[in-house]
Amino acid sequence: MNHSLTNTPTSNKPLRTILSWIIASILVIGVVFSFIDFKYVSTGGRILVLVSFLFGVIYSQVIKDLSKIERLFIFLMSFIQLIHFLFVINHWKGIFFTHLTLIIPIGLFVLITFRMNGKFKYEFPFLLVMATTALLSFI
Repeated sequence: MNHSLTNTPTSNKPLRTILSWIIASILVIGVVFSFIDFKYVSTGGRILVLVSFLFGVIYSQVIKDLSKIERLFIFLMSFIQLIHFLFVINHWKGIFFTHLTLIIPIGLFVLITFRMNGKFKYEFPFLLVMATTALLSFI
C-alpha cells in the first residue's frame, strides 16, 4: 500500500498568509484609532500598534519556512518600531535616537521591494504597513 500522501512535507504558506494579513489588519486598525482625537480610542490604537509589532517579532522567530535573511529583516523592522513606540508612549528619554533608527525599517523595505525578487510575498502586506508607519513616524 502506498502511503506517499502521508509522507509529503507540510508547508506553512497558508498560515503565513493568514498571519500576515492578521498582523497587517491589527496594525492598520491601530494606526487609524491612534489618530482619533479621543483619549481612550487613541490609547487603544497605540496599544494595537505595539501588539502588532510584537506579533511581527514573534512571527519572525516562529515561522519555520523563513530563511535567515527573511527572519532578520522581519525581526529588525518589527523590533525597531516596537522599541520606538515604547519610548514614545512612555515619554522616555532617548526618543530622538529611536526616531533616527526608523530609517532602518524604511531602508529595509526599499531593499525588500527592489532587490529581493518576491522572497517576502507572504509577509509583504504587514511589511508594507510597517514601513508606512515608520515613514509617517519619521516625518
